[in-house]
Amino acid sequence: MDTEIQVQQQVNGNLQTRNDEMFAEIDDLRQGLDAIEERARHELGMIQQGETFYRIIGEDNQ
Repeated sequence: MDTEIQVQQQVNGNLQTRNDEMFAEIDDLRQGLDAIEERARHELGMIQQGETFYRIIGEDNQ
């Protein structure tokens, strides 16, 4: 029984950590456009008008 309690406490701790991270991200998104811009650039590959996008491709070592 003690082992089950410890396992459940660990699971609960992990879930609480995840929830805290999600709430922090929600606060960032509500408070400023910087977080929204960062996500748009990273996840959607968006750039602002007048910017130039460069992709640097490394050499194959074959």
